[in-house]
Amino acid sequence: MSLVAALFRGELERQARYNIIAASLVVAIVWVGVLHFAEIGDVTALLPLLLMIDSVTMPIILVGASMFFEKQEGSIRSLLVSPIHHGEYIGSKAASTVVTSVLTLVIVFGYARIFREVHLGFGALLGAVVLISVFHALVGVLITYRARDFTGMLMGMFRYVVIIMVPVVLEEVGIIQHELLRRALFLLPTKAASTLLTATAADFAPWEIGASIAYLVLGIVALTVLALRDFSNFAARESGV
Repeated sequence: MSLVAALFRGELERQARYNIIAASLVVAIVWVGVLHFAEIGDVTALLPLLLMIDSVTMPIILVGASMFFEKQEGSIRSLLVSPIHHGEYIGSKAASTVVTSVLTLVIVFGYARIFREVHLGFGALLGAVVLISVFHALVGVLITYRARDFTGMLMGMFRYVVIIMVPVVLEEVGIIQHELLRRALFLLPTKAASTLLTATAADFAPWEIGASIAYLVLGIVALTVLALRDFSNFAARESGV
């Protein structure tokens, strides 16, 4: 088994041991409840919104929780002297959050497909969820770097959600309608996320879809560079070195 695969497996085992995966399943059930009790037969407009909220918030929370559990275990200290490359460590974090996000997608989309009407392609949703989850797992890594404790990480996530996600949600539900404000939202990664999740059902120009993919891919590259650059300082601080 390669080192990356071993790290990935260990990350999934840690998530299972600390009930992180169970928490993500509970959230998926909550989204199913929203679809169930919504008084609409066609959930094509609602489903992408729920998936965006989940793919933005849950990776940040799950990565932060995993890293703070590692701190309690004392395993972060060993990373400074282990042969594990920092990129492999960060990659395993991002990959494990993709698993939980895809699991949520399967559960929620499966319910919508069986019990409701939905006009969205699963393949397009899957690709979008993977990109959004990786992007926000890296956001979670950077937020955790700067947080002193788990509460600090949650506050960092809350600020991110209010500034970066809430405006896009307000546009999706029709509260933000001013054209200038709507155009300004294209500066936010969550707007790119929303565009990709609704691309198979909404009338987006090809350039909008391409720009959204490019935004998230380039963002992942930039966030990875920042995460690698700041990792040693985080590990040294958390291990008391």
